[in-house]
Amino acid sequence: MLEELRILLLECQLVVVALADEVDLNFEDCHAGLTAVRELAEHAWGAASLLSQNAALETSWSNGPSRPKAIYLRHAAAVSAGAMRRIPLPSLVGVVEGRLDTIWDADLSHNFRGARPACTGFVAGTGKLCTNSAIYVGAGAFAQHCYSHGTPDERQRHSDHRERQIEAAEESWKKGQELMQRIGRIIIDDWAQKRKYLPTWFGEMLKG
Repeated sequence: MLEELRILLLECQLVVVALADEVDLNFEDCHAGLTAVRELAEHAWGAASLLSQNAALETSWSNGPSRPKAIYLRHAAAVSAGAMRRIPLPSLVGVVEGRLDTIWDADLSHNFRGARPACTGFVAGTGKLCTNSAIYVGAGAFAQHCYSHGTPDERQRHSDHRERQIEAAEESWKKGQELMQRIGRIIIDDWAQKRKYLPTWFGEMLKG
C-alpha cells in the first residue's frame, strides 16, 4: 500500500500543476509541501522494502518501531559490521517520478562529460600557468582559456552558448509544464468519474 500512497501523492502534485494553470492562485506552497511528503513516503517505502528483504539491522536505539531513516542507518551499521548490503527494490512509480523530476529540475547548462580542461593562460602577476577551468562554448567544446584570460571571440562564443541554453531550458520547461498539466487534467477527470458519490468512509465520519 505504500506504493499506492506514493502514486496518490504524485497524482495530487500533478493535479496542483494543472490547477495552477486554471485557477488564479499561487500553489507554490502546496507544491513544496507535496514534494516533501512524497520524499517521506519514498523513504518509508524504501525502508519497508529493506524490511521485506530481511535486511540485517543493528539493534534498535528505541523500544518502539524505527522510523524509515533509522532503518537505513541501522542497516548501514550492520553492513559496516560485515552484513550483506541490501537496496530497496525498484518500483514503477519510482521510474515515473524519476522522469518527472528531470522535468521539474531540468539542467541543460552542460552537455558534456568528464572533467573541464584547464586554462592555458598565465597569471600576469606571477607568470605561472592559470589553474582555472576553461570556459565552455557548447557542443562539447571548450575555449583555450578561462573567462578572465579569454579572447573576445571566446567570450562571445561562451555568451552565445549561455543564451542558447537559457532559451532551450525555457522551452524544455514549457513543454514539461504542458505535459504535467495534461496529465493533471487526466487525473482530475479520472477522479471525477470515480467520485460521483462520496466515499463510504465519509458517511461513517459524518454520523452524528
